[in-house]
Amino acid sequence: MTRRGERVNHTIRRELGVLIEGLNDPRLSPVISVTAVEVNRDLSVAKVYVSVLGTDMERSDAIDGLRSAANRLRMEAVSYTHLTLPTILLV
Repeated sequence: MTRRGERVNHTIRRELGVLIEGLNDPRLSPVISVTAVEVNRDLSVAKVYVSVLGTDMERSDAIDGLRSAANRLRMEAVSYTHLTLPTILLV
């Protein structure tokens, strides 16, 4: 991973963590953390790894809620970071 890729990973991880806390979706568990971000070589796709505390059903609901909010998260993160952010894939 290049130095720039590492910085982009760190920035996306930090910003998404803050933005996820601000989401108001009943499907989301109160304890969701972004554990890692991997941006591909050309910075067009970011795999975002999240950890969700709760039962299997709560985890499934939280992932569904995050996937439905992925574009919104991406657009809000763009306004904070002033970067062209990649497509977000939640894992």
